[in-house]
Amino acid sequence: MGTSVCAEILARDVEGSLPKEFELSGCLLFNGNMVMDKSSLIWGQRLLRSPLGFLASRLTFSWIFKRSLGSVFSAGHPMSSEEGDDQWALLSTRGGYAINHKLIEYTRERVERKERWLGAVKEWKKGRLYFLWGMEDPVATAELQLTAWKELRPEDVEVLELKGLGHYPQIEDPKRFAQALKEILKVK
Repeated sequence: MGTSVCAEILARDVEGSLPKEFELSGCLLFNGNMVMDKSSLIWGQRLLRSPLGFLASRLTFSWIFKRSLGSVFSAGHPMSSEEGDDQWALLSTRGGYAINHKLIEYTRERVERKERWLGAVKEWKKGRLYFLWGMEDPVATAELQLTAWKELRPEDVEVLELKGLGHYPQIEDPKRFAQALKEILKVK
């Protein structure tokens, strides 16, 4: 969902409606599944988007959620039991899992706002644009999704590939992700 927020901020900057307090000097996007016709949604996402999404949300149990979430982690960095428990605790607070079919609406927004958001990524030139990508992502695959992102801005995007990491590189290998961030930000 963060990629959608970032794309909207870029769109507002391009159109000149971003508040003056915001001065963007760069933008980092990672493993965002924004080019929906190039996405590879997992079975749980497809089910939540279906007419049965409401029912699927209500019938979500811890083990189903953890199995689905774990499927987007790389084989070399599987989701730990503790991480699965933490993510379930976050989702299930006050029955939050029961609205998963509503939360998945961000994927439909990406279709509806495709021109605005992808256009903003293409047109925004006020700073550097970076892609930091977990190359083993089964949802936002490097072959389809990252390639589509690079086609939007072929001339001036820096791409850092995180081989062996999946959809959540920041969780799978936080130290490696932090090192890549330092490289982008030129921090020692």
